[in-house]
Amino acid sequence: MAVLVGCTNDNEPVLDQVINQNEVNINQLKQIAASSGWRVSPKVEIGDRTTPLTEAEIKNFQEDLRSYSGYPRKEEREIEIVLVGNQYTFLLPFTSELITKATGGSTIVYATYGYCFGNTCNQVPIKVFYDLDENGNITYAFGGTSSDYNLWSKEGIECGFCNKLILYSTAYYECSWSNESVALTIWANQQTYWNWTGSISHSTSTSHKHFMITGSVNIKGGYTRFETEDVGEGAWSPIITTGI
Repeated sequence: MAVLVGCTNDNEPVLDQVINQNEVNINQLKQIAASSGWRVSPKVEIGDRTTPLTEAEIKNFQEDLRSYSGYPRKEEREIEIVLVGNQYTFLLPFTSELITKATGGSTIVYATYGYCFGNTCNQVPIKVFYDLDENGNITYAFGGTSSDYNLWSKEGIECGFCNKLILYSTAYYECSWSNESVALTIWANQQTYWNWTGSISHSTSTSHKHFMITGSVNIKGGYTRFETEDVGEGAWSPIITTGI
């Protein structure tokens, strides 16, 4: 019993160190985001990282924030700090704010971006929310993409064919609708971890791309048509930076 108690006591400071260092790291990143004018989610994800942030990590995070600093109405978006493997990144998750008239619903559709031998990581999931009146006509809608087939999961899309992990998020979107159809234009972010084997520490490099998705979905008939267009890295449409 004495040995067992001794082991428990010895491990307790280590557990405290794990929790405290993770919280210190996330709070530091939150302060960086807040100083750039972003609202930050109060969530603190549990992680087992025991090492502090490196200067390179902080610099990359600041550069990412600068590349997204042109978003209009960014006060309406909330940055969330998430853990991918043992590395921190941020996402701009969507929060449903439906104003229900009679009934509401949602549907998941897909756009294709890039190439994948297994047709896995090139499938971009898009979730469309909508409200219907008493006649079944659309009265309100919006939509966006995220990083997983579960849409709001932060795990990302792992692709064994291409050996990479992909995170998707939406920078900005425009939406219009008729009685039956929802039309969307989405400016999306793609963050890729290359040579992914299940751990960030084994990933050799990362890359960021921005692309645009345009198309529509017929809520009643289920017909969809979406196209994608690469807009490079940091090359946003004027509407993103000026609202025009």
